[in-house]
Amino acid sequence: MNAFIRARFQFDDKDLANALAGPMSPLHKPHDNSQGPIALEMILGIKNHGSSHLLVTTDQAMQLSRQRDIKLINHRANLSPLDFESLSPIYFHSVEALLKKLTSLRPKKSNKNATKDADQDTSQANHIYKLYNIDTQRAAFEHGRLIYRILNGLVDPAKYGVDNLSWTQDLRICSFVFNVRPIDDRKRAERLQNPLVLDIGFCEADLPNLEPNHSTAKHILDQRNAILGGNRKPFEYGVTQKILGQDAFEEAIRELFQDVRVRSSKTMILLVYNREQTLNYLRNINVDTSAWSFDLKELLQSSRARSSRAYSRDHPESRYHDRSRSPPRSHDPRLPQRSPSAAFQSNRGERYAEPSPAGPSGATYSNLYPPVCLVDVEQLYFKLMHNAQIKSVANIARQFGVIDQDGMCAGNEASYTIKIWKDMIAHELAIDEQGASRLGGLSLSDEQQNTAANAGPSSAPAFAPIDSDDEQDPNDIPAAQPTGNTGKQAQQMSFEDGESDYGDDDESDSD
Repeated sequence: MNAFIRARFQFDDKDLANALAGPMSPLHKPHDNSQGPIALEMILGIKNHGSSHLLVTTDQAMQLSRQRDIKLINHRANLSPLDFESLSPIYFHSVEALLKKLTSLRPKKSNKNATKDADQDTSQANHIYKLYNIDTQRAAFEHGRLIYRILNGLVDPAKYGVDNLSWTQDLRICSFVFNVRPIDDRKRAERLQNPLVLDIGFCEADLPNLEPNHSTAKHILDQRNAILGGNRKPFEYGVTQKILGQDAFEEAIRELFQDVRVRSSKTMILLVYNREQTLNYLRNINVDTSAWSFDLKELLQSSRARSSRAYSRDHPESRYHDRSRSPPRSHDPRLPQRSPSAAFQSNRGERYAEPSPAGPSGATYSNLYPPVCLVDVEQLYFKLMHNAQIKSVANIARQFGVIDQDGMCAGNEASYTIKIWKDMIAHELAIDEQGASRLGGLSLSDEQQNTAANAGPSSAPAFAPIDSDDEQDPNDIPAAQPTGNTGKQAQQMSFEDGESDYGDDDESDSD
């Protein structure tokens, strides 16, 4: 049998939710804190095609085995952090909230004779994410949530496969945005390739609180364009630098990036709006972006290629794959196997100490990072809110309550961009639950979800899997400060018995 964990009694979703988040759970002591109830922290894994998976650490799995009569029967189902595009925290404040999530991840019944897309996840949450459609922006959203919590000491980084934190030592988080001519009759491809820029804005954030440092804010305007673009607003954080002539204007922009051309121990997270257009413009004016990274994965996974931390299957969702006729998932042969941590530790309510930059047990890393890691706030907003009608930073800022009314000034918008990113990633809720909360629990039809999920990143945005017939998730309720368990290895668990409630189970119970 391919299952990693087998229940000695029949486990349906309700039993599983109660085992993990109920009053007798060894993983969760909801009132063991003088400051109030504490959420159950689990691990959200997102694949590179967008599907989401609930994970727990191997330490937690062993704790369940000892205290809740759940037997570990097969370590072959271990997964590596490299199996996921992102790992990030997800919090549950009640059994009901976890139950709703588990139910959404349960595979639906399928034709046992069907061979087409045999490995396709049929669950309500993941059926819209096709294995062949690579789109990493959902994972990019969660990368930000994890980085914010690492910088603020709110999670144990090692629990999420992050052992090397040397990138945090000299990290800069900045924003770079620009406005283009509002009237441009050229074809869309030409507008993307050669944007006609009116002004640019740049701002750096204070860390770890991720607030704009307005003393660093810049607004640079090509004076020839001063009369172009309606609804202009004055620069709120300093004096606009007006430059006459295209060459001088472009040189002023190049100076912003003169020290971020090669890999080094220092890195910058650069927030932009419309990554494709931004990169095209910077390359057009001879800014060297050849060493830049297009996401944050290279920071968070800088040690994962060397990591031996194992993950095993979690929710019955995984059984859908385990029970398929396809051969077992292959693993990176470079990854040695390691037994789970001997002890389960609970540090609820504490801030986590940073691991040594050199890594655990004297491990060493190259500590050379991309000079710039790009984050496209436009795409993150699309993945969160499913709204392709937003046309600018100011539009998003207004919807998020950062400003009261729109107005054009790239210098101001650089500050807004930092605030927008923080508003998304500092939120306790993960991408799907946060999107539902912001939308007020509105439902999306399967047609809407499929249309967006299968769209490329430059076209219509993907729709997150929102339940079509349920009320607002209790997990959407703002809650207490998140906490973490210091299990050093995460795993996806499968709770099985001989008589499963899940539609894929048939005579394949034995191998």
